Amino acid sequence: MGLFAFSKQERRMIAFLLVGLFVGAGVDLYMRQRGVEFDNPEAVAYRDSLRQEFLARAAEAVPGLPVASDSGHTLHAVSASQRPLLAVNINVASVEELVQLPHIGPALAERIVTHREEHGPFRNIEDIKQVRGIGERTFAKIRPYLTID
Repeated sequence: MGLFAFSKQERRMIAFLLVGLFVGAGVDLYMRQRGVEFDNPEAVAYRDSLRQEFLARAAEAVPGLPVASDSGHTLHAVSASQRPLLAVNINVASVEELVQLPHIGPALAERIVTHREEHGPFRNIEDIKQVRGIGERTFAKIRPYLTID
């Protein structure tokens, strides 16, 4: 039977995932040979934007496709219309808007809103690190998407 046991759409998805895997491995190898460090906040943000783009394309191909993340958690691919296109104002954003940020789940988004309600608006973007669950690493990943304007 082999590959013919899958439908045409399933074969396309398998091919898409395999191409993505090989391209990702090639980019990783290239970056490592060039000495690019992913601890650099800009590099981390760029890598995360590539991951979001991959998940968006996967969502468009097969809506609701669960995708395993590096951390072992299962992510659900979001379509391009669900991703933040512009920066999110953390002083007025709702829980639903905050959840669209990378690495921000419903519980953490709720803590951000609760912190804002209890302590007033954030004076600068770095103040979001006062919220339990947002450390330096998470902040570096979401910083490109944040504004207080």
